[in-house]
Amino acid sequence: MSEFQKLLADTLRGRVPLPAEQCEALARHWELLQRWNRRVNLTAVRDVKEAVPLHYCESVFFSTLLPEGPMRVADIGSGAGFPGLPLAVMRPGSEVWLVEANSKKCVFLREAARAMGLGNVRVLERRAEEMEESVDWVVSRAVRWTGVIELARRLARHVGLLVSEQGAEEARGAAGLDWRAPVRIPWGRRRVALLGDVLEPGASCRSVGEMFHVKQLPQSGQ
Repeated sequence: MSEFQKLLADTLRGRVPLPAEQCEALARHWELLQRWNRRVNLTAVRDVKEAVPLHYCESVFFSTLLPEGPMRVADIGSGAGFPGLPLAVMRPGSEVWLVEANSKKCVFLREAARAMGLGNVRVLERRAEEMEESVDWVVSRAVRWTGVIELARRLARHVGLLVSEQGAEEARGAAGLDWRAPVRIPWGRRRVALLGDVLEPGASCRSVGEMFHVKQLPQSGQ
């Protein structure tokens, strides 16, 4: 077992079950990311001890918050593949579209999907606003939430954001969305997962108090 695999399994233990096959797929992504990052600026985080909780655990944890069953998910501004590629690993029955405008990053994403053995990934080389296909979920981690929400209103039924607690508070003013209570990411940095439903015209949303009480999920077995 590599240092990455051990660190990933240890960090997720008690929170998210991670079968060996899925751990190996994520390790292949990390190996490829390290090589590519010497030529293309995919991430400023190069230390495995920082990358595992910040990139991988956060994305894997996010995958557990989406509803069960097959769905089509668009990861907007996918970059190095977070959260889209870990999401595709954890949810093999779902179709994951990685939307990225940078051509070099798209080449990386395609190579990574092949190396990870992911047949449920599609890489779309385009700007988010050029998308016309409908999806079930629009998700994003590194893109300004305002653009993601605008896209979700147009093409999706649900939206999922990985943002700071401050970003979650700011997003609550967006019209046409019914936000669920934010869920705190377990590994510090005051980051949360914010999930919402696109409202039909005239529909009402949850109360503000329910929407913005940040949840802290218990560890499994508690």
